[in-house]
Amino acid sequence: MPAPTDHEPAVGCPVAHHGYEPFSMTDPFPAYAQLRADEPVMYDERVDCWVVTRYEDVKAVFDDWETFSSENAQAPVRERGPQARKIMEDGGFTAYSGLSARIPPEHTRIRKVVSKAFTPRRYKALEPFIRDNVDTQLRAMLARPERRGDLLRDLAYEVPTVTILTLIGADTGKVDTFKRWSDSRAAMTWGDLTDEEQIPHAHNLVEYWQECLRLVAQAHAEGGDSLVADLVRAQQDGDPISDHEIASVCYSLLFAGHETTTTLISNTLRLLLAHRDQWEALAADPKRIPAAIDEVLRFSPSIVGWRRKALRNSEIGGTAIPEGANVLLLMGSANRDDARFEDPEVFDISRGNAREHLAFGFGIHYCLGNMLAKLQARIAVEQVLTLAPDLELVDPEAITFGDNLSFRVPDAVPVRWDGADERPYIQFFDDDTAPRHELLGGKCASLVSMTQADMPVPPGFAVTTALYDDFVAESGIADGIARLLADLDPDDVAQVDAVSARIRDAITSRPVPDRLRQSTIEAYERLQSRFDEPVPVAVRSSATAEDLPDASFAGQQDTYLWLTDRESVAEHIRRCWASLYTSRAITYRLKNDIPDEGLSMAVAVQKMVNAKVAGVAMTLDPTNGDRSKIVVDASYGVGEMVVSGLVTPDNIVLDKVMLTVVAETVGAKHAELIPDAESHSLIEREVEPRRRERRCMSDADLRTVATIAKRAEKHYGCPQDIEWALDADLPDGENLLLLQSRPETVWSSKPAVSAASTTPPTDAPAKPRTGLVMSGITKSMTRPQSHR
Repeated sequence: MPAPTDHEPAVGCPVAHHGYEPFSMTDPFPAYAQLRADEPVMYDERVDCWVVTRYEDVKAVFDDWETFSSENAQAPVRERGPQARKIMEDGGFTAYSGLSARIPPEHTRIRKVVSKAFTPRRYKALEPFIRDNVDTQLRAMLARPERRGDLLRDLAYEVPTVTILTLIGADTGKVDTFKRWSDSRAAMTWGDLTDEEQIPHAHNLVEYWQECLRLVAQAHAEGGDSLVADLVRAQQDGDPISDHEIASVCYSLLFAGHETTTTLISNTLRLLLAHRDQWEALAADPKRIPAAIDEVLRFSPSIVGWRRKALRNSEIGGTAIPEGANVLLLMGSANRDDARFEDPEVFDISRGNAREHLAFGFGIHYCLGNMLAKLQARIAVEQVLTLAPDLELVDPEAITFGDNLSFRVPDAVPVRWDGADERPYIQFFDDDTAPRHELLGGKCASLVSMTQADMPVPPGFAVTTALYDDFVAESGIADGIARLLADLDPDDVAQVDAVSARIRDAITSRPVPDRLRQSTIEAYERLQSRFDEPVPVAVRSSATAEDLPDASFAGQQDTYLWLTDRESVAEHIRRCWASLYTSRAITYRLKNDIPDEGLSMAVAVQKMVNAKVAGVAMTLDPTNGDRSKIVVDASYGVGEMVVSGLVTPDNIVLDKVMLTVVAETVGAKHAELIPDAESHSLIEREVEPRRRERRCMSDADLRTVATIAKRAEKHYGCPQDIEWALDADLPDGENLLLLQSRPETVWSSKPAVSAASTTPPTDAPAKPRTGLVMSGITKSMTRPQSHR
């Protein structure tokens, strides 16, 4: 159910103004709905504005900047009193809007210059800093013995403020000071203050403006790596922007860059925690967080109203608007217009068109910093899901919002938790707990998800990222790892190898604390208790950065096979942790701009499969992207011989609908890896000529593999790259086991390729497929290592 403060429109609103109170923000949505239905464009003499409530009308006014100017967007709603005006004049206050209240051509000129400073490089540089700050603030809150906190005060207040101060180049030690100035700006511009109430705020605005001027002067004198310094350099290079304009941009950004983001973070967590099923959905699939943030922006935007001024006689939604009139665009109402959004009063993170919201405006004044705001909200959700997934609101109905014409800011978001900072060290695949990528890593999350979907996955458990994180923290190696990785050149192979060796040695040489080690031993013994006699297991790495739609990390971390005792299992879990820093993994992350901050490793411990045949399958053709095909690679024994490139497997192409073989190439398959009972390990054995020369799988087995591959694709909703094996200890027809399924990352990001476009003319010579798979499918498998 929606949060009580965002409920369905009430019946029987007062006739006057249809229940609309311009400064009341605790629950304006019933009045918005009444206005849309009864008088979608209404003059409100209390604020001297024509109030516009329907989506298409609001969007059209935003878009028509030539008729509806933004020049009044920053004008005080209440005229400044004589004492406030004198304080500001005496203090040299001449600040003006950075962008939002400017009009072309001035707006066009300044925005063009400022846009150059809002670069992807800046956002990329800020992301690890933001994540660390979020992590620090959350952990400080969760350390409180009373187990209660306020997400506004303890998280959303400081994080965006420090972010924007860092971006601007201001003093991050003055958070409270900048917040005081920011609050005064909101109150003086959009608040309903008496003359006397304005006086302290006027003093604050003078201080605020003087600080902006000082930052510009400092940038001229010292340069530096900040947005203000970038604008000063642009000016010096000939871009048309004055010092006063740079200071005005600073004045606007220091306010807008954190005030609305504080509200966005607060509202995002407030709404998601109030809709527990959707919170759990994000825990199971964090990739949905950006879509959830867009739904928050639609359902409960930080800014619900913004002003425009009519430059000529005009019309909005059939209502005449006189020249010079003020117009108040209620985006908070437009975002709930049922003419644009189905069931608009329902909060639904799976909504298909949530991104059409008008929370950031529309047209030439669309918010320049929208991506930075979304980035911070996403990181906040990710970290709360990681550190405190069981966080809950104390009393959703008691949350109130401050009075304001434009900004809908909660006064507080009280939360409580019971062990919210404690994450499980162990999760068995068949537990009822939903898979969480940040706790299980890519591989384990997939194994849990497939097990819960009744796919044939060998039983096992995950040693979660919580255990790895606590090991790193308690061993005191985190700072050393960060220092070694700083300024690493991915193209300097010798340097990467040396750093990799030092980090892996740091991990494998530290003793695992007894309580952590005991958790894995107890889980191992619990797994063994499920069988009549001891079974060998595989220990498989499962990093949080692997098996993503655009970054598989396949083959870059370690797997160890055929382990037969608890001591060996415990030791190889630690080796898997160390493989988070293989040279290949470090280089891959650096070259794909994947930050090491927040990176973690889970480990799968799983019953070993006595494979007579193993391989991989893709639910599209990896050579051309044809989604009407399933391509299978197969060879005798355990799959290591295939993925290591030591054998050439059979390559079979099947029609995805009929499951019939349409092409095949019999590989050499000269060797196989099989278990040896005496040594309790895997040994390599030569495959006799008669088996090499024939395909290693029957048509029936191929259909079984293709069927499970299709199930995996349907389960995940995108083309999959699966690992499978036929177990020699199980009866034929019941012996297919699914070892992994991950998103295909090459062709899935491109438009679907039709079968017709990939089929050669009938007179074209057939192209041999030998060797194609080694560069396609098999390179995407995890690279296992047999334990000898």
